[in-house]
Amino acid sequence: FGTCNNLQKVIFAQNSKLNEICKDTFNGSSLISFTVPASVKKISGEPFMFCEQLQIVEFDDDALIECIDIDIFGPNKKILLMIPYKLDSRLKNKDKHFYF
Repeated sequence: FGTCNNLQKVIFAQNSKLNEICKDTFNGSSLISFTVPASVKKISGEPFMFCEQLQIVEFDDDALIECIDIDIFGPNKKILLMIPYKLDSRLKNKDKHFYF
């Protein structure tokens, strides 16, 4: 979906089996907000690089996330990252990754 200028939102099925969001997936798209499917365990390789319209990335309350690269947004530093409390309390920062 990189450089999809009209892509503002992605909606995944409730029972999505997606387990990783990788390098450049949405690079340069016009996403405004993004909800990470509960099934995703890893986000790596700057998938949101140059998403200049992106304001909010939200994790499902039942998120299975285990690892997030620290630089998933590239140079965009004005993004609200909404992490459920149960994950936030387990968050660990190590070697340019966040682990849960």
